[in-house]
Amino acid sequence: MNLLIVDDEYYSVESLKQKLDWAELGFGNVYGAYSLKQAQQYFHDGMIDVMLCDIEMPHGSGLELLAWVREKKYATACIFLTCHAKFDYATTAIKLGSTDYLLKPVNAEELSDAIRRAVQRLNQVSLLEEDSTPEEQEMAIPAVKKYIATHLAEDLDRDTIAGAVFLNPDYLSHLFREKTGTSLSAYILNLRMEKATRLLSQSTATIADIATSCGFSNISYFSRQFKASTGKTPHDFRKET
Repeated sequence: MNLLIVDDEYYSVESLKQKLDWAELGFGNVYGAYSLKQAQQYFHDGMIDVMLCDIEMPHGSGLELLAWVREKKYATACIFLTCHAKFDYATTAIKLGSTDYLLKPVNAEELSDAIRRAVQRLNQVSLLEEDSTPEEQEMAIPAVKKYIATHLAEDLDRDTIAGAVFLNPDYLSHLFREKTGTSLSAYILNLRMEKATRLLSQSTATIADIATSCGFSNISYFSRQFKASTGKTPHDFRKET
């Protein structure tokens, strides 16, 4: 397999190269890139199986890089490294399908565990693509969307949805993104925001009741997500409609 380490600091890349026995983990090549543009060139030149990527870089963030990777349909597993445990970073990383989100400085054991999880996901997804037919893949997506729509008020997670349509969770995430161009979590959030805006403008239900019916048990979290999505708080949105 091929590993790409992306960090704008040269010594960080070199330190990570030396931190683990990459060959023992199954990697024949370990590359280093110091910018988003340089990392993109590695993807153009050949297959990158796992990417270990810093988030905060001066000429294009790691989140932007992974968004580009997903847009280009590369099946690369990504592990993010960052110095700051920011909520919006973690949320975006999850939406983009990163396998792990680690805080610097990362120790060898923690990094090794994250790499093994990334490799396991790659194997499962590639364990399943061979066994499923194109027809089965096409049928899965409408079933997933129907399940989400009818259970929107519930606590929807990847494992629950996968179980409902008889798919492996990792494979479901990969397939859904490949067929729809978006992640499961982003799709669910968008659907919840659409329902929330509709109820806020067309019903007299309380904001708390609307939050619950859209799958948010915490009204503060609902308000933050709604503002991030629409630019307005639920209260302000209702006042203006």
